[in-house]
Amino acid sequence: MVGLLGGLALFSGCGGPTLRPATSVGTGAIVQEAPGLRISVEAEGWHGRPRSLPDHVLPFLVQLKNTGSAQVTIQRTDFVLLDDSNRQYVPLAPTEVV
Repeated sequence: MVGLLGGLALFSGCGGPTLRPATSVGTGAIVQEAPGLRISVEAEGWHGRPRSLPDHVLPFLVQLKNTGSAQVTIQRTDFVLLDDSNRQYVPLAPTEVV
């Protein structure tokens, strides 16, 4: 399992299907499936150290599961977060967070 928003960016860039959450906004993970790929994103998924990390950045637990037979390659730079105004936010490298 790897991360989700990269999968969204990957599909958007390739002209694939537009993925929309099947659930309303709330707590817990949002899960979406596309042919060959299962994507899960949880906004409050940080349970590690430092415990204060969510006070400084917005961590997401992103998981990808390849359910198809083709290899899927995803990098951190494939991820993007869009806000309600369509502004883009790119993920930070782990070295930028500590």
